[in-house]
Amino acid sequence: MSTMRQLLLFCLLSASASAQGGPLGIFTNSGDVGGPAIKGSAEFDSASGEYKITGSGANIWAKQDQFQYVWREMNGNFAVSATMRFLGKGADHRKAGIMVRQSLDTDSTYADIVIHGNGMPGLQWRSKQGEDTNAFDLPSTARVPSS
Repeated sequence: MSTMRQLLLFCLLSASASAQGGPLGIFTNSGDVGGPAIKGSAEFDSASGEYKITGSGANIWAKQDQFQYVWREMNGNFAVSATMRFLGKGADHRKAGIMVRQSLDTDSTYADIVIHGNGMPGLQWRSKQGEDTNAFDLPSTARVPSS
């Protein structure tokens, strides 16, 4: 069963979010990957530079992913940072993070750094299309604030 999850994302790519005037700030597209039962959405507040991403889906895991994604195609080197906060109570396996993804296919190669709903940071990756996700959870006592 899919449940909606909300996330407030503060993101900085190599250009300032306020310098980008599009409806998604520094990003050019958003959408669901993997066809979750409940459609997600993304909003950008240009005054605060904040993104609100609402999504659902099975997980970013195993051989098939389901999640809401806000993205921008890029080539070459880049730097990215984000401050995240979960809004409200969430379901098991909710996570938010920064992902580099080869394509929007549900079984695409990818690498990410995420914060799980319980505050545990982790690294995840799929080395080849169609393979299982690999993961490494990082021990931490810090927790992502919820509101």
